Amino acid sequence: MMRYNHDIIKELIDKALTANDFKDLLFYHFRDVNDSTEGQSRPDQTRELIDYAEKQGEFPKLFEEIKKLNSTRFKEFEDRLINSPEPKTAGNGQAIARLEKEKEMLFNQWAKESIDKNKADIFEMIVQKENEINLIKHQSSRSCIANFRTDWENKLIEIDFTKSKNLIEKFRKDCLNRSDRRYALLLLDNAIAMEGELMMRWLENYLRACGNWSTPFIHCFTTTATKEDFISALAMQYKMPKDIELSEFTKKLRSKFWAGEIFMIKIEMPTGNASEFLLWFVEEFWQQFTEELDDSFAVVAAISIDCQFKSESLPDSVFCQSKFNGQKIKRLPLQNWTQDDVKFWLRDHSGLGKRGSNMEDFEELANSVWNVDKGKPNSTRDALLKNLERRLTQAMQVEERA
Repeated sequence: MMRYNHDIIKELIDKALTANDFKDLLFYHFRDVNDSTEGQSRPDQTRELIDYAEKQGEFPKLFEEIKKLNSTRFKEFEDRLINSPEPKTAGNGQAIARLEKEKEMLFNQWAKESIDKNKADIFEMIVQKENEINLIKHQSSRSCIANFRTDWENKLIEIDFTKSKNLIEKFRKDCLNRSDRRYALLLLDNAIAMEGELMMRWLENYLRACGNWSTPFIHCFTTTATKEDFISALAMQYKMPKDIELSEFTKKLRSKFWAGEIFMIKIEMPTGNASEFLLWFVEEFWQQFTEELDDSFAVVAAISIDCQFKSESLPDSVFCQSKFNGQKIKRLPLQNWTQDDVKFWLRDHSGLGKRGSNMEDFEELANSVWNVDKGKPNSTRDALLKNLERRLTQAMQVEERA
């Protein structure tokens, strides 16, 4: 029986379907859910849809309809919609026991055989049985390690970005809890080296928990960042004309959201001509989009720049100074991880504590990982995952011998 990953399916629905796409999906293809959830928020409807698809065995139908609506986004999630099967330890144990018994019988037969050629043939069969046993053990171990690695990758967002998280909590109080001007513009730079992607994922999860979550707009520039590409991508996702005045375009975009929703614009870009794009984004697009924004919903724009970005390439007027201003850029500081950051993440999220590791083990591993590049996030992340795989493999080998 297939084990579907409900969290990934929910993320697919959120990111692949616009508000209108989602309404049409329910109305035309899942009428029972549409009728039973009328008037509910989109997150609640999404949960009901996933529950319905699970009970009625209609996940294949759901995936097919999402694929028709947004094949590009569907491909990004396709390989993660079904959980990797858990190692069938009971079945593997039975198979190994059977092979061990067959191997023992062959040994007895080999010991009684007097003809050399027959002994050689029997010995070859014994080696084959041994290889089969080792293969089952190896496959079981690799499957277990793969599942652990996926879990570690998902939980790495919990590593401590203290300064950035404190700023986000402050803007939640200053922005999302207000009755007006409920918008914010955030910037993360040097995102590759400093693992800005983890901070982005944490921010997304945080915003989901703050209220009704609208389908986020996510755009990744490949080589150069241009306003034309950005407008085209927005127009395509929200089915709007792109060749109109910017004021009319932002007005149409505002009309796409429901009261009570939180909408996220997520942009990833290389350094390239980042300054030119950011200046246009802040002074023209963001200014016009937020000027007449309906206070019934909130908007957060988060821009991630791959490499180090020099603030002096933009005028001071586009940045928040001492006081928070949602129409201007607020930089989120990404810092090197400390040894304690790594140690406490290992304690709370690695799962190795259940396999005999203690705080001394976590401290030793944290020091080893941190010293690879003095806590620089990108290098530390790679070293952390490699060391975790090695430790888990060793622990599993000890368990097998026990």
